[in-house]
Amino acid sequence: MTHQGDFTGTSSRGDFNEALNAAIAAAGRSLNADFFAWQLKEISGTVGGIVGAHDITVTVSGSAGALGAKSPKGSAAPTANWHAWHDWMPGKPPTLHVVGVVRCPTAGYTVTLKPAAPQGINPAIYILELVVTPPTQPAAQVVTDVPVHYSEHTSVRYTEVFIIPQNIGVTVIDVS
Repeated sequence: MTHQGDFTGTSSRGDFNEALNAAIAAAGRSLNADFFAWQLKEISGTVGGIVGAHDITVTVSGSAGALGAKSPKGSAAPTANWHAWHDWMPGKPPTLHVVGVVRCPTAGYTVTLKPAAPQGINPAIYILELVVTPPTQPAAQVVTDVPVHYSEHTSVRYTEVFIIPQNIGVTVIDVS
């Protein structure tokens, strides 16, 4: 049975990421699912007022039954725990790191991230493609969480990493 609906999050500071994370969290609570598919539906906001207040509201459509659908690259694997940071510590080249976990239906899967081609129009958002390769040999029939770690030496200051085909946005934290 598919569970679905529209879910909304609001940031009174006008922070898109905060509003999006709140909408996704609301979807997770309502769908009662650790993993689910979501799609951005609407963004709205207000600016002004007596104190110059501003807010942004994000609405996503979520579905817990869509996880079995194959993505264009054949990856039906749900993902979680995404983090991105840019290490600017002196004494070594600046390095961008992206980590996450992919839940695979059996053991033996390999998971990698690679730069997407082409990149998007916003140079501050780095697009990575998640590639999930099934096992080529017999494997244990047990659901397996596979960690993935991508790193690249770069001096480009990215504010976000966007992972396709799962459509996951991850804020990049600067470490210096």
